[in-house]
Amino acid sequence: MAVKNIMGVTVGNKLNKVCGAAEDTIYSLSSLYAYTNYCIEFDGTDDYVSFGDLDGTEWHWAATNGLADGVTVSAWINTDVINANEGIFSNDGIGDSTYSGCWVQLNSSGKPMLQIGNGANTGSAYRAGRLSNAALSASRWYHIVFVFTDADRANWRIYVDASAHTLADSGTYSGSVGYEAGTAPAGTGAKQQHYFNGKMCHIAVWTTALDANTVTSLYNSGKPNNLKSATSYVNNGGSNMSGKLFHWMRFDEGTGTAATQETENEDVSEGTLTNSPAWVNTGPA
Repeated sequence: MAVKNIMGVTVGNKLNKVCGAAEDTIYSLSSLYAYTNYCIEFDGTDDYVSFGDLDGTEWHWAATNGLADGVTVSAWINTDVINANEGIFSNDGIGDSTYSGCWVQLNSSGKPMLQIGNGANTGSAYRAGRLSNAALSASRWYHIVFVFTDADRANWRIYVDASAHTLADSGTYSGSVGYEAGTAPAGTGAKQQHYFNGKMCHIAVWTTALDANTVTSLYNSGKPNNLKSATSYVNNGGSNMSGKLFHWMRFDEGTGTAATQETENEDVSEGTLTNSPAWVNTGPA
């Protein structure tokens, strides 16, 4: 049976885009996956990708239950410059005027950080976060993973290329996470500020705290892999958390203004490219 340049293979309610399959190759549709080298390039001025309002979903933790079982955010990023704060992802950012929800970013020195806000005020007294002690470099790809383990930020973790970073506190807020009615974006952070300047792909969110071995498996020696496949999680002694994958956008369509939401989670809409971020064919190796 020959399978070649398959486009538009439907699995359940999802569209599985696959191309470049070799002839005379038989695939199981459940594991069908093709990596492309496309990604999105943001200009650092006003570009972002919107995922819609996540209010009422698992990704919006209620103030009464803290972070529940934890949340993990991962992305492949390649910043063009190290001289300004750069938002990577927020679950409540577009349209907000306060430090609201959860967001992950690079600070002006290129150090990764993860934060929450109280949803009602601005200033360091109303946000709590953890900041890495190590800066990234410009013009190279990194796999970066932010782990909100629970409501105690002393337990939060950041991994870069599967290596755990030492973290320090940032901000003085000690209360629960709070929300406005904002829209979740990639490419910017809290209060729709600090736009990302560079390339990004494979934004993913799990409604659990991934452990170190699982993060190493997902790093996959520097190449994105299929986050819906159990094999991707266990190659380095990790645990299969594919069932906890809440959100995954590969950002590899290469054309148009929409980014496909790869999970069957109906709480997350397709991504909308806003203010013309560019498709480029220079993704991670």
